[in-house]
Amino acid sequence: MSTFNRTFVMTTFSRIGALLLCLGVAAATAVGAELRVEASRDLQLMVVDASRPSNRRAAIHDTFASSMAQAVTRRCGGEPIGVQLTETDAKQAAESLEMGATEAVLVIGSSLPNVLQKPNVMVFSGIPDSTKNERRIYLVVGTSDATLQGVLAVAFSTALSDQRFLAVLDAPEGKLAAR
Repeated sequence: MSTFNRTFVMTTFSRIGALLLCLGVAAATAVGAELRVEASRDLQLMVVDASRPSNRRAAIHDTFASSMAQAVTRRCGGEPIGVQLTETDAKQAAESLEMGATEAVLVIGSSLPNVLQKPNVMVFSGIPDSTKNERRIYLVVGTSDATLQGVLAVAFSTALSDQRFLAVLDAPEGKLAAR
């Protein structure tokens, strides 16, 4: 065998050996690696609110989330369930609801944006039990889980009539009620 052939064969075997060694290390690492999945019990709620950002607006959102969390917790047997709020625009909220990245969308305003008016959603709406505020509040929920719809319908109604929420909703800017 010529020197060229021996060198070529040795180089080829060396490369194949190195490749197999790398694959073996990668496979051993993959087998030994742990996959940890963490899930949250929190309800994912996107908020669409066209009013300008303020302390009052933040307090309204937070108090509604707290009221909703308490109502869902009671409805689900007492296991604590939180509500994670994400403020966004109507288009992003509609996309997230459609993809299943959020369970519901809360809309605070005079009307429901067109992008959220789809056949695959259920819309709950109401005007809070308040004489000072005529804003309409909507909760948009996907139709794929009837049980979740039922829980959220009751929780939404309860949150709209919660006295803490109504006090914050009616408080003028700078005069927020105690939570």
